[in-house]
Amino acid sequence: MGLFNVPHMHMRVGTGITVVALQVLRYEYKKREINQENDQVVKPISRLWGTINNEYNLPVWMRKPCYKFYSWLFSCKLDEIENPDLKTYPNLGAFFYRSLKSGSRQIDNNAILVSPSDGRIISFGLVNDGWIEPIKGDSYTLSALLGRDNINNTNDSNDLEVPIHISPDNPYKWQVNKKENGLFYCTIYLAPGDYHHFHSPTNWVVESRRHFVGELFSVSPLMLKLLPDLFVLNERVALLGRWKHGFFAMIPVGSTNVGSIRINFDQALRTNQKGAAVGTYTEMSYKNTSEHVDGHGQPLRIGEEMGGFRLGSTMILIFEAPLNFKFCVTPEQITQVGRKLGEDGD
Repeated sequence: MGLFNVPHMHMRVGTGITVVALQVLRYEYKKREINQENDQVVKPISRLWGTINNEYNLPVWMRKPCYKFYSWLFSCKLDEIENPDLKTYPNLGAFFYRSLKSGSRQIDNNAILVSPSDGRIISFGLVNDGWIEPIKGDSYTLSALLGRDNINNTNDSNDLEVPIHISPDNPYKWQVNKKENGLFYCTIYLAPGDYHHFHSPTNWVVESRRHFVGELFSVSPLMLKLLPDLFVLNERVALLGRWKHGFFAMIPVGSTNVGSIRINFDQALRTNQKGAAVGTYTEMSYKNTSEHVDGHGQPLRIGEEMGGFRLGSTMILIFEAPLNFKFCVTPEQITQVGRKLGEDGD
């Protein structure tokens, strides 16, 4: 069979396997580094990719064929784009962060919890004694994902940009506020062709954010099977706050060439920065600042746009709810912004 007779899906799979293999080799190499304590991990490829995507504009004649090829490769839905004139997107970064037509995503306002993004449901369930199971048989700790549990004693000052070291033996344990509640999680994978803006999954108030400096491994389902703890290795932003049942957190996780995570109401946030020390995080309080006049944090309504990624990434929700809370999704299900994720039990 000739090369041009091979289905393009096989080409995509082959490319994906190659990328994942290289990521695993890189990870194994880094585990062998001697001086881990003072390790300053620089991500030149991702930064270079980001620079090329966002700062170097394509010639006008090249834009339409380039974006059409990208759309074919990653199954982008061009009929949903707010601005269909592909020549007006100066670079791949602008095209990737494209907006959709009004009404392209319907928000289920009768639900208490909806999907914050387009993507595939990877895993969901009850946090088991501080452990999350991203895939069957493997797990990582909640404290490794979110850092220390001081949400109930958060400093009201917004001047908290001090690096805090993340210990693998973190003694802090995240707990529910009511004994009849549990902590739940849901993980959604965004493929490169998905709409990459993310929206509020519920009515809640964001009280603080934590920016975790980390790696930029691929977050594809195949990579997750090889590295089950990659979500606690990768660059991520944890938005911490409260909803009707208690604690609520939303964690956008970066991926290969996607250290750039944008939060619309946090202009101070800078991710994927050169020289930042992996294994630390900085914290910013949203309480008592001029931008958040209610004095309690950043209020958000269900379906409200919050920000976005710059390439295929992952969204994780961690939330407190009654133990009879029920998810309304299945593993591997494709979802979209605004679709119902779960409901309170009877």
